[in-house]
Amino acid sequence: MEDIAGERVFHADLAAASGNRAMISHVPAAAGHLDMLVLNAGCQFFAPIDQFPDAEWERCEARCWTDHSW
Repeated sequence: MEDIAGERVFHADLAAASGNRAMISHVPAAAGHLDMLVLNAGCQFFAPIDQFPDAEWERCEARCWTDHSW
């Protein structure tokens, strides 16, 4: 995603609490206030269901349910 650039573009690793905090700190400094925040991080891994690794399931589940809960 580093190929997306611009004055108001901010890259954050939403898989880490520090990335979430950095994003929330950046917005008021750049824009003065935060009107709305949409967290739209996703995760995908493709495999037949009987071969889907537990670690990948847990990684995707964490991304969807806990990454934004810093």
